[in-house]
Amino acid sequence: MRLHRKIILTAEGARLFQKITLSFDLLSKELLDLKHQGVVGRLNLYSRPSFAQAWLAPRLGDFLDRYPGIDVCLSTGNDLIQLDELGVDIAINFGHLSLPGLTCTPLMNESITPVCSAHYADKFGLLNHPERLQGCRLLHDHRAWQRNSGNHEWQQWTEAFAISVTPASHLYCDQMALAVTTALHHGGVAMGRMRLLEEKLQSGSLVAPFPDKILASPYGYALYTQQGTHWPKVQLFMAWIAEQAGSTA
Repeated sequence: MRLHRKIILTAEGARLFQKITLSFDLLSKELLDLKHQGVVGRLNLYSRPSFAQAWLAPRLGDFLDRYPGIDVCLSTGNDLIQLDELGVDIAINFGHLSLPGLTCTPLMNESITPVCSAHYADKFGLLNHPERLQGCRLLHDHRAWQRNSGNHEWQQWTEAFAISVTPASHLYCDQMALAVTTALHHGGVAMGRMRLLEEKLQSGSLVAPFPDKILASPYGYALYTQQGTHWPKVQLFMAWIAEQAGSTA
């Protein structure tokens, strides 16, 4: 329809235009999906052990389903990240770390609070009584970050809430997952990272006896990649893991 040198669509034409636009949008999405499915190759990941075991591994199946042409090799360790020497595409770290030649992309924050089995909490009457940590066994991740972190996470928490604790004994592990496994089997109280323990806390296999004493950790999780252009497989993984982290925020 023409009005004073101006062309406008009729109602029928507008409906047709809408349908065509939608069809092109769907076609673009299909082409994008085909393009992503066409990405092939091996993606080498390096992660802190506890993050890999408790958070990443349970979700990796979704990534592999979306991009069947990509094979993932997941390695873990507490060593300093050396992507070029290890042939790693993406490293996932917990803590503060700045290394030359690497791009750091923050992934998600963390918070900490003591966790134990319900049996252990009942045995020592811990629920809402942090002063009763006296005499308990404290479980530590002494490699929480690259240097020897010792009992630093416990120290952060007790200082934040002005709690004095003289434990009966200590168990030091080189990853949080080992401390948590000990806690699951009634072996003591671990300092738990909430983002990694959501499922265990929801199921009741672990309890957080002091629900009003959750401390925002000064450390968080971050992705490290080589500076410069990323391969498509790296870009796809970076977008996927950011989506996963956002869905559990």
